[in-house]
Amino acid sequence: MKRLALIALLAAGCAAPNVILVHPRTGDIRQCRASATGRHALTAVLYVNNCVTQHQALGYKRADELTPAERDKLRPTRGPDFKGEYKIK
Repeated sequence: MKRLALIALLAAGCAAPNVILVHPRTGDIRQCRASATGRHALTAVLYVNNCVTQHQALGYKRADELTPAERDKLRPTRGPDFKGEYKIK
């Protein structure tokens, strides 16, 4: 499936991968992103994959892979509708 998505990105000639990572213990948020067009689209995808791998080695998890229990431990630092930085309760 990932290979199919990569082929589609390369065929389109552009890439703008974006991955949000959260450290479940500290609540720290990191973002791995890059954008490129044409022949450099693959480089952007590889850069983001490398960034994610390095952060996962430090204990970060993709935001979309947090368990409900891990999400419940996090709370927004500003208002109930804030979609940015989170802290541990």
